[in-house]
This record gives sequence, structure tokens and C-alpha cells, in this order.
Amino acid sequence: RDMLDMFRAVVPLAHADALAASPRLAALFHNDCLYIAHHLMVMAFLYRPKLPEPLNQTAQTVDMVPAFRELGEKHLRAEIARQRAALGRALGAAPFLGLDAEG
Repeated sequence: RDMLDMFRAVVPLAHADALAASPRLAALFHNDCLYIAHHLMVMAFLYRPKLPEPLNQTAQTVDMVPAFRELGEKHLRAEIARQRAALGRALGAAPFLGLDAEG
């Protein structure tokens, strides 16, 4: 659990510039977060029987799933907003004379 909390705390800060500069890295980070969230959902079912007695009754990781999903979604949405802004700037500078919303 501590390792996963550390991932959530460190990776977005340590790679903030790279995540903001590369759409590919932002998408990969989103996929990483969803991959981890998926495994957090099934981890207890796979490993709980193998844990010692007090832990096999209480060990769970499903409570961490929303945090990973939200973290990945946050970075993907930020990248989509950057891409939309870049597209808007590119189209705004294009010479589309005489075109308006109606025609």
C-alpha cells in the first residue's frame, strides 16, 4: 500500500514537466493508473488466502481504486484541454475568410 501511495505522490510531481509536454506520456500515465486500479480490484482475491491469519481477514486494496482512477483521469483531461487549446490556436490563425457559425 505504501509503495502505491508513493507512486501517486511522487510520479506526477517528478514527471510534471514531461507529462505536460508530451501527449504520449500523459496517455501512458493515464493507462498506468487504470492498469494499477484494475489490479487493485483483483489483488485481494488473488493473494488474501496466502496471507497470515489476521491479515487474510482484513487485507484489501479496493479502497485505493478511486484515487488511481481520478489521478489518471485528471492528467488525461489536462492533456485533452491542452490539445484543444492548441487546435483552437491553429484554427484561429487559419485564413478562413467569410465563414461564420451559420454558413
